[in-house]
Amino acid sequence: MKMNLVKKIKALKKLNPDEVWDLENFDGPPSAVESLARGYDLLLADPPDYEAAAQCFAKAAKSGSASALRNLAQLAAGGLGEPQDKAKAFSLTLKAAKSGSIEAARDLGAYFALGLGTGKDLGKAAVWLTKAAEAGHLKAMVELGIMHSLGEGVPKDEGKAFMWYERAAQGGESVGEMALGLCLTLGQGAPKDEARGARLLASAASRGQARAMAGAGLALAFGKGLPEDRDLAAYFLEKAAGAKGSLAEAAAGANSAIEDFASGKTTLN
Repeated sequence: MKMNLVKKIKALKKLNPDEVWDLENFDGPPSAVESLARGYDLLLADPPDYEAAAQCFAKAAKSGSASALRNLAQLAAGGLGEPQDKAKAFSLTLKAAKSGSIEAARDLGAYFALGLGTGKDLGKAAVWLTKAAEAGHLKAMVELGIMHSLGEGVPKDEGKAFMWYERAAQGGESVGEMALGLCLTLGQGAPKDEARGARLLASAASRGQARAMAGAGLALAFGKGLPEDRDLAAYFLEKAAGAKGSLAEAAAGANSAIEDFASGKTTLN
């Protein structure tokens, strides 16, 4: 059954590129794991049976599964199989985070940062993002770095921002790679290193990051950190201009990313 379940998880991830569900976290006793598996099976149905999945997750949650609590929160937040209820989603997410779900800890950071289902509190957002980042959550590392970059919820500290970006980039997070490249290109939080910064931007650009495409394009256009290549520069700049957001936003750097995050325009997924 385990191998079949792994295949189903991979299929579900293709349908959910934002990785909404705690698919790998089969936590709790065997009974909870079985209920989680049945819940994920129901999400794969065509159409998905959210109400039945919720019943499975509720059973798993009663058996001690933090992942099940988070999945119930996601159903409530999205209004899937039930009326949308952000307050309920927040309450379940808080329980999941306190029960050990790192994904839920990261979610709480967004809830507090945006005031979803609770009062807006950037200080608490930073606390929960720190818990998730210290536990190895790559996107939380980037979001925490952004908060340090702007001084939102934490003291402004470009050195700490750089540190979190670097950890995220080392873990393979393309947004962290982009932010680190911008920091090195601009000399924010670390000595300026245009060559390394441009390489990081080119790498993130190759993975689809629009802001990185603009940064790499500018570096190639003017030979800043990379050999001058006007054709490749034009390619990256055109790709950036065609991506979500304007070219000016794409070239603006990491600070525009935190403004989008804090205002709710993006969660950096």
